[in-house]
Amino acid sequence: LNYKNFEFDHKYISSLIDSVRDTFAFNKRIFTQKNHSFKIMHITNLNERFDGRLHYNTGRRLNNGFIRNGHNVLTLSDRDTLHTQKTINDLSGTKSLQKKIIETHENFKPDLIVLGHADRVNPNTLKSIKSLNNKVKIIQWFLDPLSKYGPDHFSNSKRILDKIDYIDQTFLTTDPKSLS
Repeated sequence: LNYKNFEFDHKYISSLIDSVRDTFAFNKRIFTQKNHSFKIMHITNLNERFDGRLHYNTGRRLNNGFIRNGHNVLTLSDRDTLHTQKTINDLSGTKSLQKKIIETHENFKPDLIVLGHADRVNPNTLKSIKSLNNKVKIIQWFLDPLSKYGPDHFSNSKRILDKIDYIDQTFLTTDPKSLS
């Protein structure tokens, strides 16, 4: 193979990843027909209030991937909502966030809700959504370490498990056995 005349461009690397992905049998609860477009409600921290300083985040990258794969994505920035919706009756903004999530769900009617480090989403909010629409799938992704010997094992484990009763799938960057 002559590497001098061979380009390792994005198109080539993407085709390699696609060929590997096609060899795996994905969970049928989440991945269905390849040409089917989903309505996805993505709840994550978009760092909007930092004026672009933190724009290279995983939530934005996942959004871009969903959109490039033909899905309709509505993103709700949970931490920015908390920051802007504080009132005298809701000092932390948490009640406003829960209400906004439920109302957005009712208006958008997503097939899939994706939570990305959305710690302030109350499990009761997810319970309410599931009772309104038992067909909606709720998944979460989590990047922080969960290892017993890593930083913040207890708090990170608690963060990932607090909504587990209403989550259909969890995507971790740590071995799930760490959660035992």
